[in-house]
Amino acid sequence: SVKKVGISSECSSKWEKILGEKEETMVDAQIVSDTGHVLDDCGLGAIGGAIESMDAVYIEGMVASSHPGLSQESMEKAMQTFYASLFDPPIPSYSNIKDPALRKYARNKVGENMTEMYKKIYDLVKSEKGGYADVSFLGHSPEQVKALLSS
Repeated sequence: SVKKVGISSECSSKWEKILGEKEETMVDAQIVSDTGHVLDDCGLGAIGGAIESMDAVYIEGMVASSHPGLSQESMEKAMQTFYASLFDPPIPSYSNIKDPALRKYARNKVGENMTEMYKKIYDLVKSEKGGYADVSFLGHSPEQVKALLSS
């Protein structure tokens, strides 16, 4: 600790605050990166990318099911992979983060990001904009996914 080497408590507090803020910034950046990897691992990454691509070129009357990467088959395959991953979500343990509260925050945030992506996909598939003839591949509601990932 800096206090042991003779630094004043005022100076010490200032440095502890700076270091704490830096650690949080680094953890937030790691969460963004890890969310991308986790989404790819659980099957939602490619679908999320295809949705972004579709949104960029969307015109009235266009349906998601006809957009590259969002076909019925692509969605069914992605959902199978995702639902299988829910039994053991590929969320990092963050064992390198010493602060247990920050470690829990990081794990929870990645889970929340997974749930948000699933909700985005779910809402699109269920909407008129989706254009899917059969939506039975959606086995869970976003609320169920949230509950599974937060347990």
